[in-house]
Amino acid sequence: PSPISFPTAHNPSSSTMTTATSASTIPATSPLHQALQVYERRFMLHLNRGQTLTATSHLRIQSLQTCLAEQTVISLALRAAVSNLSDHRNGAARTSIDLDSEYGRKCGVGSREYKMLQDGELDRVLDELGNVPLHTRLVDLARGSGRRMETLVDTVMVERERNWWMRCREGHAGLEKLYNEVTASFGYLVNVGVVGTEDSEEEEKIEALVDEVEGNARDLRDEQVERLERLAADHRRAVNVVLDAIGSGSTEEEEQYKAEEGGDSQSQSDGEKGQRAFIVLEEMSKASKDILPQMEQDDAALLEIMERVASHKTDSMKRMKIRLRQVSIAQSAIQKVLSQVSVLREALDRWCVDVAHLEHVQELPTAYGDFISEVRRRRAYGEAVAATAGAMIERLAYVRDEEVKMRERFLRGAGRHLMPPFFEVFVPTLVSAPPLFAPQFPAMVEMDTLPDFGSLEKTEADGVRRASGGGITVPSLSPDEDVAGTTSDASMENSSPIDDSGADHDNAETN
Repeated sequence: PSPISFPTAHNPSSSTMTTATSASTIPATSPLHQALQVYERRFMLHLNRGQTLTATSHLRIQSLQTCLAEQTVISLALRAAVSNLSDHRNGAARTSIDLDSEYGRKCGVGSREYKMLQDGELDRVLDELGNVPLHTRLVDLARGSGRRMETLVDTVMVERERNWWMRCREGHAGLEKLYNEVTASFGYLVNVGVVGTEDSEEEEKIEALVDEVEGNARDLRDEQVERLERLAADHRRAVNVVLDAIGSGSTEEEEQYKAEEGGDSQSQSDGEKGQRAFIVLEEMSKASKDILPQMEQDDAALLEIMERVASHKTDSMKRMKIRLRQVSIAQSAIQKVLSQVSVLREALDRWCVDVAHLEHVQELPTAYGDFISEVRRRRAYGEAVAATAGAMIERLAYVRDEEVKMRERFLRGAGRHLMPPFFEVFVPTLVSAPPLFAPQFPAMVEMDTLPDFGSLEKTEADGVRRASGGGITVPSLSPDEDVAGTTSDASMENSSPIDDSGADHDNAETN
């Protein structure tokens, strides 16, 4: 914004803002006429100055609106950047909560893994393993292979487990250090991405400036337009007065003089006409002497508003640069923390895999009891399969023997009377024996490798806990009862036709 510089005198050749007919173009015939034309040019100068001030007010309003629109866009862009940062910060906060829960569950103070790494915990577990004796059958198997194992601790490589325990403990210390660093980084992000009071105050200032421009500034512009219309009317009247005084006046002006003087203006001399024109022009000049100062004063007010708006825009640009820099730094900090979280989670997963090996030692007594139960269950399963297979083979042999007897009975009875086509054409296998079923079951090699720990009932008597996961429950089988049951069923099914055919055959031979 800058003030307006006006010329000190009117230059008709360079004026392009005159909107009314000028009396300066008429040749002056006397000094009086020249003085009147100078008066008229002063009114024209005032009109041109008013036009300039009014046009400037329009330009100032446009500039103010453009500047405020740009500031509004800056404010909205900054709010969008801060809102985006706030979303990222909220996501990081949720990640922090999930990380705290995961870390506490896997290696926190109350977790099983943390207790496992306390001083003396491994020695306590090893002492417990030393108090659990191995089954005598296992002790014999170990001696047979040249090794001496009497308790569960003898099956553990103690030195290796101690080294592994130290490694897991050092890894836990590194995890705790990294977790504390990540927690501190999350603490730095607590106030990041929040719209501060300064942002709200800046938005309120912009709204206040917009209200001032749309209210006060527009009113000033409208007043400038009204004053310009008055200056234009005064200039038109001055032109008419001057033209009438020099002998080229308009009819309206003559009628006005007649109404004011009560006589005919033509009866007056040129001197009287000039004197009256000077009086009228002087009255008009006095009546409008405050218009231009008021217009200049209002233009100064518009200039002051423009300066304040421009200054506020400059401050907004500087502040936006600082805030965007802060947002950029905060975004980088969030991404850095998320990267640290990824590294921590990968290290935590690897540590959990490592520490899971120590759980094998801690769970060894329970696993040993389940091992005894599983071996006994598998032996029972193998014995049941063998018994069932033997009963099945015996049943197949019995059924085949019965089939052979029935075929012989048929061939010796009704089959004797059949003609050769029945044996050669219709049923060529009528005289053949039933096929021999000899199923071959795979060898139970597993049974040879399973130690004999006794029956399943002995498991509870020995106080060894059975596996809770469940397995194949094999009922105790009585091969004699099963074979007898299946044989009696087959006999019941086949006894009637065999006995009936036999009886008929005997009766036929007797007859």
